Amino acid sequence: PENCLVRASGHIVLADFGISRRLEGGEGLPPPASATGGGTASMEQQQQEERERRRHGHSLGGAHTLVGTPGYMAPEVISLIHSPERSVEYSLPVDWWALGVMIHLLLTLEEALEHEEIIQLLRVSPDQAASRTRECLSLELSLEARGLVSRLLVFDPSRRLGTAGGAAEVRAHPFFASIDWERLRNLELQPPLRSSRSRKESAFL
Repeated sequence: PENCLVRASGHIVLADFGISRRLEGGEGLPPPASATGGGTASMEQQQQEERERRRHGHSLGGAHTLVGTPGYMAPEVISLIHSPERSVEYSLPVDWWALGVMIHLLLTLEEALEHEEIIQLLRVSPDQAASRTRECLSLELSLEARGLVSRLLVFDPSRRLGTAGGAAEVRAHPFFASIDWERLRNLELQPPLRSSRSRKESAFL
């Protein structure tokens, strides 16, 4: 959340990409309207296109570097701490784990899993880890929110929401059913909160 900044208009911008890796072709983003005859491609089309990119080798290669904010590190990154030879690889799914952590934190002001608990769950089967993760989710979450977070906080990255279908798969979750993604991207939706400061008093965003 510290890297989510609020414009004077109330819209969100992301900051601090110092250790990020650039993806070719804007993978995971909805296509611009001009590329789809004035509208957006269907979720099914976007998911299929992202699968095709992965099949032809246009996905992010495996990484080995231990980087990231501890509270948001996916299990496969944390496992590097216990792998001196750095034989463990991780890729795009680490970002979907971090999204799950952030959504839970924003909705409840609590972390779903503590760092030490993740280390403990790395020693059990993926199904046991999934069961324990669901138990740790806050009861304050709505049914849709619990479903989303539980599918993002999956220890097996191959089964994590977003791994197969990218951002289109995540956007298609019922939790986001009320969002018009095209209008959101074009900053046409009215933000629920707006800064009380004037544009001149706000940061230059």
